[in-house]
Amino acid sequence: MGIGKLILGGLGILGVGAFLGMQWINSQQQEAIAQVQTQISELESRKVSDLNTLKAKKNQLEAVNIRLDNIPNLPIFPEPFELQTLDSKLEKIAAQLKPETQALENLESAQKLAMSASVLVQNPPHPTQVWLDAQQQWEQAINLLKGISKNTYAYLEAQKKMISYGENYEIISMRATQANQAVQLNNKALKQIELGAYQQAIQTLNQATKINPGLIESYLNRGAVYVRLNSHQSAIANFDQALKINPESPEAYLLRGEQYLGMGDYGLALWDYNQVIKLNPNHTNAYLDRGYIYRELNQPEKAIADFKKASELLGNDGDIKTQQLTLSIVQELEASRPVIVVETEDNNDYQRLRRKKNNYSSYSGSSRSSSRSRSRKRR
Repeated sequence: MGIGKLILGGLGILGVGAFLGMQWINSQQQEAIAQVQTQISELESRKVSDLNTLKAKKNQLEAVNIRLDNIPNLPIFPEPFELQTLDSKLEKIAAQLKPETQALENLESAQKLAMSASVLVQNPPHPTQVWLDAQQQWEQAINLLKGISKNTYAYLEAQKKMISYGENYEIISMRATQANQAVQLNNKALKQIELGAYQQAIQTLNQATKINPGLIESYLNRGAVYVRLNSHQSAIANFDQALKINPESPEAYLLRGEQYLGMGDYGLALWDYNQVIKLNPNHTNAYLDRGYIYRELNQPEKAIADFKKASELLGNDGDIKTQQLTLSIVQELEASRPVIVVETEDNNDYQRLRRKKNNYSSYSGSSRSSSRSRSRKRR
């Protein structure tokens, strides 16, 4: 009997607690509904006279929607009729504002694109793709402005911006055209290089760098031509300029490192090869060259590590012949014996030791070596 009373008493307490909880939720719900009703009345009476009042009404509408979504519901019980009515009123206001809000969104999106395009071309020179990207963003911004209806408050502001945006688009389009012309000149120079017309290639690349000083391939190719003409300081100057344009170009570091290596400046060459490997940990030639330097500096452990890594990469590339040569160098270093390089008809000792051997080919996204020089092609 005592236990039964305790149970009944406990259930009674739970019942009272649940009742009080529901009362509190109902109170909060009614208070929130009253607040939203007041806010909707303000929205209905709020007139839009310009862009500023439109933005204010749009922001207020979003805030009321959030407040309405957060109104607490009583568990189990259906949603109050008042909430359904408020939803309907907000949908009606949103529908009335839709043409204006769409126009405003177009205007704001166009402004963001214009800002992005402006920032993109700051501090030239730039690669070709930067000018093309900026041109595309200006075009997108203009199209957004064109999509704004005459019957909206954003229309007049859009027309004002259309003038300045159009002027900027023309300027950037001209720069993009020039950048493409520089690409064509660079590709023309590649054909001249293939024919051995090095002086003509230099003149063509001079034109390319004048039209677009931001085309890194022109400097890399001109540097490669100077290498073939044994003008090593001129080559280094071009690779320096390429790195000013793109300080994260592994090819520029590699080509410059080759020149320092050929001049016997192991310190500068080593620094460049370290940069190559930092930027591209799978660059086979960088490991071959750096391994050679460590070998010359009598640091066999480091040399062995680099030649082993190069051998692994050569195997992945399917270059078994060069991989076998590299492994033989590793074995001789591990045995503390001098490296004996076998002479071949198609390559000299020095080149065979530190280079993968490929025929000359224009650059199309991957590097190929020939007589310690490369050419780069933009498409």
